[in-house]
Amino acid sequence: MVRTYIVTALLLAASINIGQANELKCAQPGNLEDDACMELAYREADKALNSAYKKLMASLPHPNGPRISHGKTFKETLKLSQQAWLKFRDSNCAFEAFPASDNPSAYMNSTKFCLIRMTHERTNELLKNQ
Repeated sequence: MVRTYIVTALLLAASINIGQANELKCAQPGNLEDDACMELAYREADKALNSAYKKLMASLPHPNGPRISHGKTFKETLKLSQQAWLKFRDSNCAFEAFPASDNPSAYMNSTKFCLIRMTHERTNELLKNQ
């Protein structure tokens, strides 16, 4: 039983060190091409987007507030807009990366770069409205 705890603790410590090493490596210029660095950059961009969205939603009036657009509140309109934007982002990035579809690695990199770029752009849009 004690061995199980020791092994679990060692594995946990190793995974934390690997994660920290990846973050340090990704902070160096030119390493964004690395798949793990691109995934980390995307996760960070997505986290920032989710934070900006939640902050904006929290700052808006109560969901039963005045109807402004086609009988919907601003919160309802923002939610629909965000859902539509997510679908647009994903399909737009697939379209942008399509010329590289012959090469799976290049296609994935092109798609990820697009997702990161568009996610940052949307985050900035949401932050401007707060």
